[in-house]
Amino acid sequence: MDPYIVTIEQQGLLNSLGSFLSRISGGFSDNVFFSGMQFLQGFGNAFAFFVGVVVPLVTIALVLVYVYTSFQIADVRDQELQKYLARIYKRQQEDFEAPQNKKWNKVSEMFMSSDSANWRIAIIEADSLLEELVTSLGYQGESLGEKMKNIDPGNFPYLKEAWEAHLIRNRIAHEGMEFHLDDFEKNRVFRLYEKVFMAAGFI
Repeated sequence: MDPYIVTIEQQGLLNSLGSFLSRISGGFSDNVFFSGMQFLQGFGNAFAFFVGVVVPLVTIALVLVYVYTSFQIADVRDQELQKYLARIYKRQQEDFEAPQNKKWNKVSEMFMSSDSANWRIAIIEADSLLEELVTSLGYQGESLGEKMKNIDPGNFPYLKEAWEAHLIRNRIAHEGMEFHLDDFEKNRVFRLYEKVFMAAGFI
């Protein structure tokens, strides 16, 4: 028998093998295509979830962090500004009030002295402080009396008391030791000056 001649049985076997291989390859292609479609669909769903949910949440979180950080920075700046203004105010207080306070403290000690001669000096010194106060407020005149005449009572607390203390000073200056100044009167004049200075924020 010629080896190159294919019998009917052999041809059928070859046909069966070919059909089997075709079915296998066709099924494999369909599975690969179906798996690819599933992957693309899953990726699309994941991307849609990321864009629709994750991105807005991250955006909101970033906005909240920005707002919180901005408030924190503003608060720190405000605290630094307050500290700076406090230092400026303290320096101004030291430049303006401290000298007057020291002078008044010295005058107060003289008022409390047991020597009546110091009481007279204390009243004269207190009146000098009163003139410093009136002058610092912008009132003009050759003497304290003239400056005080230009003061509107509504703009100067206890102007009446200031006049009363000033007139006692004038009597001491003009009458000297002939002016009788006892302990009661000394304390009364001291309280007059103190009331005026405290109301004006001078001490």
